[in-house]
Amino acid sequence: MKVKLAVICLLLLLLCLTGCNEIAEELEEAGTTPDETAITEEDDPEAGETSETTEAPGWQKPFLLVVYEQQGRIMCSIGYNAPFPLTEDGNDGSPLISPDGNNVLFQRFITSEHPDLNPFELWLVSIGGTAARPLVTLDQLPGELGQPIDFDEEILLNRLPSQYAWSEKNNIILFNTALETGYGYLPYYDLWQADPASGLVTQLLPDGEGGSFALSHDGTTLLIADAVSVSIADADGKNREELIQFPFVNTASEYPFIPKPVWAPESSYGLVAISGPEPFMDEEPSFTIWRISRSGEAEIITTVPGSNFFDTMSGKLFSPDGKHFAYTAGGFPDGKTYIAELDGTIVSVFDEYAFNISGWSTDGQLAIFDGDFIVFLGGVEQEMLELEMHEDVYAWNSYIKWVSPGAYVGVDWSYFLEESILWTTEIGAESRIIDYDVKMFDALLVE
Repeated sequence: MKVKLAVICLLLLLLCLTGCNEIAEELEEAGTTPDETAITEEDDPEAGETSETTEAPGWQKPFLLVVYEQQGRIMCSIGYNAPFPLTEDGNDGSPLISPDGNNVLFQRFITSEHPDLNPFELWLVSIGGTAARPLVTLDQLPGELGQPIDFDEEILLNRLPSQYAWSEKNNIILFNTALETGYGYLPYYDLWQADPASGLVTQLLPDGEGGSFALSHDGTTLLIADAVSVSIADADGKNREELIQFPFVNTASEYPFIPKPVWAPESSYGLVAISGPEPFMDEEPSFTIWRISRSGEAEIITTVPGSNFFDTMSGKLFSPDGKHFAYTAGGFPDGKTYIAELDGTIVSVFDEYAFNISGWSTDGQLAIFDGDFIVFLGGVEQEMLELEMHEDVYAWNSYIKWVSPGAYVGVDWSYFLEESILWTTEIGAESRIIDYDVKMFDALLVE
């Protein structure tokens, strides 16, 4: 596996981004000094009792909210204030912030008698400090008997949440599940709903009728994909209709290929990229872009060279504004990276091969790409810009989350560092380290 550059310190040239100065000013107002958003006794994150989803205390908006996993705790960083713990139990991870910035969904791991299994439940905690509480527990999801690899006998295997996401409209949580086997990935192709207010957990689509999903921004319509098809349905799972069928994709692994649909911002149409059946064997692999209307009409827009296998499964090919997609063609190491309009018209070419797309800016104008010993920034009709190394170390993995057109948060893991680093930066500014020894995180600019 190729060793990659750490993405931490961006000393970028100003990139003609409209609004970058305003973004920087907004984040500066959110906490350039500790006093501007200092946590008072009334805002004490340790105060409060267990309740439903709860509004965060009145920190001065806008502020940058970052929640992250550190040594089994869920930590919270607000503006330039010192981070503080939201949970203390030592078994928590993978936080996900609600769209309103008030609550955090996270995984709480449960001790198992089998060392190769790591069952977990979905729990909820508020930024305001109310005590964490369970939302989706193991006894709410029916498991099944099975024999994992290296086991001598059958045991009860857990059905665990796999993909989960907040609804932007009503704070409802949607999720699908997979069977925990200790190795590989066995999805149930289902769909469930959890309501934090009532505590109810409901199966919306039975096994075999759900899958990887995208809920429209207006909260009314679902796009659902499995290993051979893409469907559309109402938000409650009703009126499901299969729209696209495609051949099973050979992943050369124990994981099935399942594409990830996305929605355009106004929810007028959806997009999905589907790999060819042999992305690792074909001399010239390709993938196809489909557009799906709200009325349920699916059409092929274009087919382009390049596998971009993992990006089709994450949906990261597509810009958030639904107008462009990025891909790499030509094969490593001589291939190039492209940004194109949905019909395949190329608008930018970069003379670097990108293994994957780390993420798009929220306005869809810029993207960060992971190359071979290089991480670079590219944009719609903008030139490539190599990103600087942080402390002259090479990272082997990094994760980026844009929070505005000009600011983002990242975490880097490196063979050359004793601890991972969580940081944030704005275009044209130096990076700011938030914390160390961090695993997964989520970030949101609360306005």
